[in-house]
Amino acid sequence: MPTHYSRSAKRLGRPRIAEQQEPTSSRILKVAAKFFMENGFEGVRIEEIAEQCEVTKAVVYYYFNSKADLFVSSMKSTMDTVYHITKQILESEKSFYERLFTVAIARLNQASTLEMHAIMRGADKMLTDVQRKEMEEAELRLYKLLVDAFKRAVNEHEITRIEPEVGAWIYFSTLNSTYFAHHHVNSNPQVLAESLLNALFSGIGNVHKNE
Repeated sequence: MPTHYSRSAKRLGRPRIAEQQEPTSSRILKVAAKFFMENGFEGVRIEEIAEQCEVTKAVVYYYFNSKADLFVSSMKSTMDTVYHITKQILESEKSFYERLFTVAIARLNQASTLEMHAIMRGADKMLTDVQRKEMEEAELRLYKLLVDAFKRAVNEHEITRIEPEVGAWIYFSTLNSTYFAHHHVNSNPQVLAESLLNALFSGIGNVHKNE
């Protein structure tokens, strides 16, 4: 009986089904992801997310036990979406250059102005070891997808002279760089994508001077 009362008290914020159009939990995740990516963990309050979703704070806590739980769930959901979109692009029959270019444009068009380490600031002390590992695995999954794409390009003789893991890391880390995406002298996504891929495919060169 005590357990029943405890569970009921926890779920007082449950929204009425008739009021729902898009699933409330999905809407909360989308808004939370946007807020966290733009302001970082420390810069977001649950009240702001609830207000934007037009629900009460209790409704947010009905679906997510804590701010840390909401943070991890929203980030994992976002990275999962990015993973599937990236996978679809990388498995297409376009040239390797075109595939990387399309992925880069999609990433650079995102509104986020923070890198993952900035987004995570303040979250470390709030996350459990399990939650931290889930975040790391979600990011690593995306990196491994890129490694596989580079390996395919090597096997199909589209690129040479670079270890797939190195090429994938250069590409992955550059796209996730705040400076590259938002503080470059030219912030046009197409120009930035071309600049990255030209450097990646051509290299920085090696000038030998006669002594």
